[in-house]
Amino acid sequence: MQTIDRLSKSSFSGDWTEKTPEASFKLCQRLIRQALRDLSDKSPEISFDSATYFIENQHAGFCDDIGINHDELRNRVIECIKEKGVRRKRMVNDLIEDFNGANKHITTKG
Repeated sequence: MQTIDRLSKSSFSGDWTEKTPEASFKLCQRLIRQALRDLSDKSPEISFDSATYFIENQHAGFCDDIGINHDELRNRVIECIKEKGVRRKRMVNDLIEDFNGANKHITTKG
């Protein structure tokens, strides 16, 4: 039986929030998507931190939660970080597009 924690108090706003599996799913998607965007950030520190996040498999738990193959995503990220400048940006954009579901190049677990 699925339960919803309706009495969880948000530590940020002070408002009562509802935690649902759908909300967790969306949060995981947003975290991964932002980390992907950060791969091509103009700041070397941000892009390095993002690359480290994927190289060290810190994304694996979130990928598992949303049914994405974290090894495939990691391999695609490694290909992106081998490039620089506009080429990296294009590869990252393609990866984000695939992640968003436009294509099915990132395989789901099954």
